[in-house]
Order: sequence, then C-alpha cells, then structure tokens
Amino acid sequence: MTHSIHAVSAHFDLKHFIQVRTQTISLLDDLIACIKIGMKESDVIIAMKEVLSSPPVNKNWHPLKFRVDQNTTLNFSDQPLSDPIIGQESFYFIDIGPVINGYEGDYGETYYFGADPQKKFLQTAAKKVFNFTQNIWRSENISGKELYLRASQYAHSLGLELNLRMDGHRLGDFPHQLYFKGGLAEIDEVAVENVWILEIHVLDHKLNLGAFYEDLLLKV
Repeated sequence: MTHSIHAVSAHFDLKHFIQVRTQTISLLDDLIACIKIGMKESDVIIAMKEVLSSPPVNKNWHPLKFRVDQNTTLNFSDQPLSDPIIGQESFYFIDIGPVINGYEGDYGETYYFGADPQKKFLQTAAKKVFNFTQNIWRSENISGKELYLRASQYAHSLGLELNLRMDGHRLGDFPHQLYFKGGLAEIDEVAVENVWILEIHVLDHKLNLGAFYEDLLLKV
C-alpha cells in the first residue's frame, strides 16, 4: 500500500501533537540549566540525556545534539571535532527529538550569552532565515525544493551559507518514517502544515561557527 508523504496514522490527534510541541520547547529551559561554565561539551551532553530520559519523555526518536563553538559547523551525523570547555563566550545549539505519549517533538535553537556583536548576529540569523522561509511557505505554493532554494538565497544575502545537508523532514506520531524518510529540501510537493519540520543551519565561515533553528511549520 502506498502512502502520501504527508500522511498520519488513523489515531493521530492534532491537539495532542501540538501539545507535545509545546512540551518539547519547554524542555529547553531544563536543558539550558544543565550548562555550567567550566563543563566540557561531553559533560553537558551526559547531564542533558538524564533530563531527556525522565518523564514526560518516553523515548527520543533522534539523539540529542549539543554542539559548542567549532562543533556548531558540523552536520547532524558528524562526530565532534573536539570537546570544548564552556566559557563566557561559548556559542552553542541544542537539538532534541523527544517522544511524548506516542507523538514526536523536534525543536532546536542557538544560544550565545556573550557580548561579541558578530556572534550575536549569527545567533539570531538562523531564526531570521527560518521566519523568512516559513513566511514564504505560508504565502506561496512552492515545493520543498524551491523553499530551500529561497532560504539559501536569503541566507547568502546575510553573508551566510545555508547548510542543505541539514534540511527539514516529516514529523508526527512515532515513527514518522513509515510515511517518509527523506528531507523537505528534496520533495517536489508543497509541505502541508502541522507535519513538517523546517530546519535551518547557517554557517559563518569567517567565525567558523554555525547557528541552528528548527520548529514545526505552522500557518499561524
């Protein structure tokens, strides 16, 4: 039997799914609290995994990603280049994929608490590209491929490179791979709302840093 790449299971409940999105975003506060000056990246990951193995999380459909400084330039599947120590000027992002009550969450954001204006700009740039791209999706009937082409052009206008190896994907009730395993940037169809993640990873080659932001594509 062939399924639409936008399909969900018969028991999918949109209200519960959106609640899981809210819970997933709230988890970031608990994860940020794990980060202390002087800790290594690997130590923070251990502490964060404890949070993500406790209620309301039942399991994680993808591994936690916590990237610091030069490691923020890496693709999702890449091994860390080093094990940096968290400092006042550290630049990092978090990406989580918890499963709560049978529904998948997925959210990622970049953090920087220092004073460097270039790093501050980069930190906000990923969400800026995300908002630009989501607004195009809301107003224009274009495919996933075209959507990421436009996102790449906008990132370039900001002096950044969009990493197309970390694009968006399906989400839903676990496991969403039953319907589609590929990326949003490879589909010729228009993504429907409430089941697709828009993922943005922008690179600043001068700073040797990358900023990340992802969330569910929503009409409002």
